[in-house]
Amino acid sequence: MMKELHTIQEWENVKDSYSGFLFKHSSTCPISARAFQEFRFFVKNNLDAPAYFITVQTSRPLSNYIEEVTGIRHESPQVFYFKDGKVVESTSHTSIKENLLVSWVR
Repeated sequence: MMKELHTIQEWENVKDSYSGFLFKHSSTCPISARAFQEFRFFVKNNLDAPAYFITVQTSRPLSNYIEEVTGIRHESPQVFYFKDGKVVESTSHTSIKENLLVSWVR
């Protein structure tokens, strides 16, 4: 199951104990469209817990906040894997593949 986040408060409500995935999506980028498809396949085939995504054009303050609190420079598309509220893996652009995301949770 995927849930879209829109606000900093929505992220704050889940982030401290969150173990899972957050995807930053650009609705105007063809690379992001392909990566988002990979992410959706991954979530559908491999996860029972919710995964979150942000559309950067409509949630810019949240996207900037994620960059600030993680210390990881913004890119889109971009995916983060969190354990207990901390980023343990991240990648972007054409590196976002279902098999890579599967390897992160093993």
